[in-house]
Amino acid sequence: MTGHDPGGRDRSGPAVPGDRDRNRHGPGGRERNGPAVPGHETDRRGPGASAMAGGGAGHRGGVGDPAPSAAELAVLNDLGSRLTSIHAPDEVLRRVAVETRRLLGVDVAYIMLARADGVLRIEVAEGTLGNALDGIEVPRGVGLGGLIMQTGEPRWSADYLTDGELEHARAIDAAAAGERLGGIIGVPLRVAGRAIGVLFAAARGPRPFADREVVLLSSLATHAAVAIHNARLFERYQRATDALSRSVDLHERLVRIATGGGGPAEIVTALADALGAEVVFLPTARHDGRTGRAERHGGQAVPADPRGQAVPPVSRGQAVPSPPHERAVPSASYEQVSRGQTVHPVPRGRAVPVLVGEEPVGELVVSGADPPAHLVETGATVLALAIATERAVAEAERRARGELVAALFGGRLDEATARRRAALAGVDLDHTGCVAVLSPPAPEVAERLCRDGGWAAEHDGHSVVLLPAHDAVVVRARLLALAPGIPAAAVAPATGRAGGGHASGDEHADRHAEDDGHADSRHAGGGHAGGGPAGVRRAYEEAVGCVALLRALGRSGCALPDELGVYRVLLRQAGSGELERFVTATVGPLLAHRRSGDLVTTAETYLDRFRHHAHTCAALHIHPNTLYKRLRRVTELLGPGWDGPGRALETRLALRLHRLGRAPGSTG
Repeated sequence: MTGHDPGGRDRSGPAVPGDRDRNRHGPGGRERNGPAVPGHETDRRGPGASAMAGGGAGHRGGVGDPAPSAAELAVLNDLGSRLTSIHAPDEVLRRVAVETRRLLGVDVAYIMLARADGVLRIEVAEGTLGNALDGIEVPRGVGLGGLIMQTGEPRWSADYLTDGELEHARAIDAAAAGERLGGIIGVPLRVAGRAIGVLFAAARGPRPFADREVVLLSSLATHAAVAIHNARLFERYQRATDALSRSVDLHERLVRIATGGGGPAEIVTALADALGAEVVFLPTARHDGRTGRAERHGGQAVPADPRGQAVPPVSRGQAVPSPPHERAVPSASYEQVSRGQTVHPVPRGRAVPVLVGEEPVGELVVSGADPPAHLVETGATVLALAIATERAVAEAERRARGELVAALFGGRLDEATARRRAALAGVDLDHTGCVAVLSPPAPEVAERLCRDGGWAAEHDGHSVVLLPAHDAVVVRARLLALAPGIPAAAVAPATGRAGGGHASGDEHADRHAEDDGHADSRHAGGGHAGGGPAGVRRAYEEAVGCVALLRALGRSGCALPDELGVYRVLLRQAGSGELERFVTATVGPLLAHRRSGDLVTTAETYLDRFRHHAHTCAALHIHPNTLYKRLRRVTELLGPGWDGPGRALETRLALRLHRLGRAPGSTG
């Protein structure tokens, strides 16, 4: 790389230490891109060299003047101080490029920074005619920049486009041709011994570079590298500070919602507003709490449907069908997230488990290209707090109402005390229109039944529901509407009048099997309440009586007092002593037998099947010989004709009344 003085003498630049006579090769095929070594007197500036800033226009470096002047060093020190005050990386790069042009008196200055994969990219260019240099990327080891990154030494080329010893990059060559660049010098930008990029200065037209220019540009690069590194650190610190501040603000906002009585739906909405993204909480099957889903910028979170599924994002006033869980999050993501207890990327955003203690209660999913992980975790933490708070409040209410129910229906409270304790528990006895009893207890059904008002508790082996201003018929209709979510047997309406009508042998067999403890046997009863403690007690007793009668009659379903026919009349008109005497007189010997359980069941089933032996054997799953043996024993105990037309009805009624007297919660 050569410059020529007016006398036509060949002046090499730069010289190699210890060898003043050996020249760098010029355009005639000699070496062009050797290291530019400062501090040697053999370097001279040709007529094409630009003036040095700080030395006055037209001043050229020459023999005996290889180092920057005091004025140039002062400019460098002042520039270093000013660069350290700039905190924006882009602004630092721009300022370095501007000062490079000024100090070296070149036409163009640009900076290439290295990415993690080694690719160099032009981040900023000053003095260009257009934008051809902007954003150009060069692979590792290619071009003058790649060579400088590999060797870690300054390099220059007097005429870049004709330099055959460089591995050229098409994009750089095209841009250099467009800008008419000739002489180019580059020095590494080093931080802690590691090159992070290259600072370039270029002239339009061929030009060698003096040792003093190499030293000057290298010194500028030292200041620039430190400033770039510091600006990056400051930017990273600022981002971390902003993220922390945003996280604290979001945490405080969500905690205020949670402690102010807000539930998951409100928290989901607030999180969606803060993130500007769609947010959905997907509860696990074990968690039946409210859920929510909200769109960005004020999207509305709404509660889950009665089956506890997540609801879709909604526009104002418009509901959209909910997609299945698998469409929102891949089926494997929840297990992966729950095991790691960390934010897990999903195709549309991030998902994080919501844990109450060690129990996963759901998954918080945030859509978007890259929602901040720490904010998603903050939302999940506060969501867990809200769910835990709801659970604690619900448990406290359940205990308070359970104690009220036990005292109210146990007959231990006078009316004034009952009203006072009910008010403390948040129960309005005066506006209770119906009492429903579910047996065995069905807490989920009870909670769903009173979702629009009322409350539920457990008492004496039943789920008890007090509903405001509801007719018992309406309550049963609502139970039937809930049938898809609960066993059908729990809400099947009673068919026919108790003690009357005819049913097929299969129907009787089903009822008998349920009464004998079938797992699906469920009973429900309802009572009309006229308001006030006394009316609520009476309605409860009627509902419990319905459940007890359904059990005694071998039926499952929901019954009301008016539907129980003759059995309700018997219970109401006759005292318990009178009924007991009737039962004893009719089937007493059978009940007193040491094996009365099998014999009573056989006698009831036999009468229910209209004395049909084959149907009875099938219902009891016994051999005919066993049936004949048991029937003979019943005849011995009750006497001949117990199953005949004159006594069959009395025998059957006595056996049912006996069963009713043994039923849990019986009032007879």
